[in-house]
Amino acid sequence: MRHSRTSIARALSTLLAVTLALAVGGLTATSAAAAELSAPQNVTLDWNDGLTALDIAWDPPAVIGSSPHVYQVYVQGYDRDGVSVYSDYSIIDYSTGGDVRSAAATDTHLRYTVQVWLHDNVQSWSPPGEASIPAFPTAVSDIKAVSFGTDITVTWTETAEHDEDGYDVRLDAAGFTQSAQIGDDPSYTFTDTPGVGDYTASVRPTNASGSGPWTQATVHVDGKDAPQAATNVVATDYSNHAVQATWDAPTDTGGLPLDEYVVVLRKVTNGEGREHHQGIDQDERWVFSDISDFIVPGDLYVVTVTAVNGRGPSPQTATTPQTKVPSTVASAPRAVTAVSPAAHQVRVTWQSPASDGGLPVTDYIVTIDDSTGQNGDTVSYVPATNHSVTLTNIKGGTFGVTVTAHNNNGESAPSGATVAVGDDVAPPTVAVGDDVAPPAVAVGDDLAPNPPTRPAVSRIKDGGVVTITWQAPVGINGAPVTRYIVYVDGRRKGAGPSATSVRVKGLRKGPARVSVRAVNEFGVSEAVVTIVRIPKSLAAEPKRTLRLGISAPAVRHLQEALGMKHHGGVFGKATRRAVKDWQRSTGRAVTGVVNDRMRFLLAV
Repeated sequence: MRHSRTSIARALSTLLAVTLALAVGGLTATSAAAAELSAPQNVTLDWNDGLTALDIAWDPPAVIGSSPHVYQVYVQGYDRDGVSVYSDYSIIDYSTGGDVRSAAATDTHLRYTVQVWLHDNVQSWSPPGEASIPAFPTAVSDIKAVSFGTDITVTWTETAEHDEDGYDVRLDAAGFTQSAQIGDDPSYTFTDTPGVGDYTASVRPTNASGSGPWTQATVHVDGKDAPQAATNVVATDYSNHAVQATWDAPTDTGGLPLDEYVVVLRKVTNGEGREHHQGIDQDERWVFSDISDFIVPGDLYVVTVTAVNGRGPSPQTATTPQTKVPSTVASAPRAVTAVSPAAHQVRVTWQSPASDGGLPVTDYIVTIDDSTGQNGDTVSYVPATNHSVTLTNIKGGTFGVTVTAHNNNGESAPSGATVAVGDDVAPPTVAVGDDVAPPAVAVGDDLAPNPPTRPAVSRIKDGGVVTITWQAPVGINGAPVTRYIVYVDGRRKGAGPSATSVRVKGLRKGPARVSVRAVNEFGVSEAVVTIVRIPKSLAAEPKRTLRLGISAPAVRHLQEALGMKHHGGVFGKATRRAVKDWQRSTGRAVTGVVNDRMRFLLAV
């Protein structure tokens, strides 16, 4: 039965009149007035089984005095905005032994409270005994079910009112049911399912009042899973302000192709980090290079790699904590010599630098500086394992030769020598009386090979993938070909003596210069060159690491392209700063070094 506030006031007036009448009739009010009433105990408020009424129960107070007493019971219902929209008021004679009351509430969407007082005939009131019960929870939303292998993870958004205490979760399939009661975490993973098939996941919120409605989602279990962890994760110092991460793909990709790798470099000291997303069409390698404000020598760092597919991320694979070590460029190569073993050839030898600067030497750059303008500068990049090179097609004259050592911090200072190169054309005879000049001396068989022939490229595939083919030199001079050197878009590829092709991936949009040289024990042939043009639709993302290796004239050309004045052909601080500015403006990694690709982009 529902009552207004007016009816409650009227009932209180009636109660007052009753108690006054009892006092006039000679009841012992004095002793009752002296007694202090205590609150009813153990008040409870619950729905009945049919959800048609609220059941209220309590225990008598510890102190009640000796006067006649009544209980007054007041129930209120509040909507979700906290507004009282329901009330129920009752008076129950204590002498009847009543300690149960039913309030005719039916709206389960309300929050209810009850207060129970004990009242005597002299208007003494006990403190109230109180209880409350929340509204039934509403349905959850945004339920999703995703399979991982044979497990199913269900997630959802909690109820809008946040009045749930926990959840009932259930998973159903043909002949299979699995259920659980959980706390207030809005996610649950069902394990040990029968496997591949269709399932229905159901969730309903619960609280002290009862359970809300079920919300469902369906999922198909296909056995696919998130990938296993990447393997062989290694972090190494790449330069004084750079760290290189390498790794191998997971042995199990979960039955789905990988989408990407997430590579993170993080300081151990404060958790600060740098994150990179690496596409799977690129090498399993990344250089954190623009980090001069982040990793400095002395910091302790770790690198983590996570593989990701359509089902989510793999576990992280982390390196052990490592300390960044200071490094610099190598010292100059030692004992540089240059001789001309035959016409148009220069053979250069040297020894390793006394110091590699703290990082391995990656290659040597050998330059013949032609101040006469007959040849133009001749530059050769020699692997760090070699300490000699024979350069061919050098016109006669006397030239300066320099050798620099390159590591990832840049080029060392040069070491030099001079060399006189002869021509293989006999000088004219000079008549001085009967003395005739002798003929020119014939060159021996110690010659570099002729260049390869007929270079070609295959049809371009997605990701900038092409196959370069060529044929062996015609007429091998001096000695058999031991290997071929192939440069594609500034990247070096090696091939054995019987190889006539090499596969290259990751070429970028635009023209790429392809050169192939033959090598024997006496030197390197001239290059045979072709150009391949990579369309944007098939091109790979650009590599972001640039490699140093330029001669003095190339430095001058580079400085012109950067809008600088010449600095004597020296790649110094001003040039390095201009290069970094160019790299930033074009969205490339700021490494402060230069390679053929960069000169190509700058049109020098």
